[in-house]
Amino acid sequence: MNEETKPAATVNQQNMTTMNNVNTNWETELADMKDLKESVEKMHNDVQDINKIINVINEISRQANLLALNASIEAASAGDAGKGFSVVASEIRKLAVQSADSTKEIAAIIEKITAQSNDMVQKTQASLDGGHKQSQLISEAISSTEKVYNRTTAL
Repeated sequence: MNEETKPAATVNQQNMTTMNNVNTNWETELADMKDLKESVEKMHNDVQDINKIINVINEISRQANLLALNASIEAASAGDAGKGFSVVASEIRKLAVQSADSTKEIAAIIEKITAQSNDMVQKTQASLDGGHKQSQLISEAISSTEKVYNRTTAL
């Protein structure tokens, strides 16, 4: 009976070696997925920081527009002496409007990127969770194979 179980023990030993290699490779993949998740979360935070900057630029644009409007009013009340200043105020107002329009476009793009990064964070976390479950299953398979091997070699 011992002679009959030797080939099975050899196969079991090969299976355990293979499963240990799979487990080691899988743990490396999990570490890479964790790094990826952290990178995606960092990118997501950076996008949020860009949103804060856009809000600041929008506020500056709004204030520049108000200043240009006030300058236009003052230039108009100065009559002919304020004509040159009126032109400058008008140009500042155009720049403020262009800035506001540009930040709206940027905000729309950032909103899409934010949605995509949220999705990536969730998918990466789900993948990482699935990976941990897979690691548990691999460990259980290794343990089961070791039990079979130990019983086979004990005969």
